[in-house]
Amino acid sequence: MHCININYEQNDCSHIDYEQDIFLGFSAGVAILGILLINIESFAYPNPLEKLWRTLTYKANKE
Repeated sequence: MHCININYEQNDCSHIDYEQDIFLGFSAGVAILGILLINIESFAYPNPLEKLWRTLTYKANKE
């Protein structure tokens, strides 16, 4: 949420920017960890689509 100040004066909602920065930093950290996890899994399974297909067919055959 951005604090809009039409008169370009000192506003009283500067804490919102800090909360947004913390949220964006946390989101970026989660995204980076997700990318690293995908890369690690791609070393374990050379083809991630094959892993997905085996998972789906295993669940389908199990039912």
